[in-house]
Amino acid sequence: MSRRAGAVLLVVIVAAAGAVWWATHRRPAPAPAACTIPDSVAAAPDASGGVITVLEKGFSRQRRTADSGAEGVSMGAVVRNTGSRVAYRTRITFQVFDAAHHDVARPRSLQLVQEIPVLMPGERIGVGAFAYVAGTGQAVSIDVLPSGTRWIDPAVLGAYRPVTAAYAGTSSNAPPTVSMTVDSANCRALDSRGGAVVYRAANGTIVGGDEAPLRSAGDQVCRPGTATAFLDATADAPEQRAAARTEAYAYCDLEPKPFGADVPWN
Repeated sequence: MSRRAGAVLLVVIVAAAGAVWWATHRRPAPAPAACTIPDSVAAAPDASGGVITVLEKGFSRQRRTADSGAEGVSMGAVVRNTGSRVAYRTRITFQVFDAAHHDVARPRSLQLVQEIPVLMPGERIGVGAFAYVAGTGQAVSIDVLPSGTRWIDPAVLGAYRPVTAAYAGTSSNAPPTVSMTVDSANCRALDSRGGAVVYRAANGTIVGGDEAPLRSAGDQVCRPGTATAFLDATADAPEQRAAARTEAYAYCDLEPKPFGADVPWN
């Protein structure tokens, strides 16, 4: 056997021995863990389970758009789960009052009743709405009422993590489109329930808000990872809002939106 052939044979033997060692000693890759986020939550509304606190709220009287004759009110608020349990499907009701404390919002203003899918203990989230004012009424105050929460133990949600959103910009058309970056660290896709924008003045005071479905390329909202989402606002942003203080929120649910006669806007 030539020296060259011997060298080649040695390389082959060493490579084969290495392959045998790797096959017998390597650690198998761990199997992917099953996603523990439930597909649904069986819990009835429970008024004694905790507290949803309205931290702040505000509004502006305005027309829907600059060339619209319909008078309305842009409303925004921030709420927080101050309890130790998860708040599931909290109903949010907006009310608009005149000087005599009569509710002057048009009954068919769709955004008056909404639902926040999930609020973890200590979590805060924004809500927004635009409503038309009935007749010659003039809004002088608003109220934001949480109700109907299903309180559940945090362990029930398994690996669920709150979905976050960051405001990215507002278009110049009327009504505008609000863009946001949505991040989900969850192990499965959730069901989108729309999103909200809260407008603030330069001093931080809430001056309004809006709520609408979210859209994104490839329908990626509420799926694991990062997505750019767009909210087509119902009305113009209040004139006194400061763009840099605008807040955006995404609503993601464990299961699809309920259907029936008494269901929220989103």
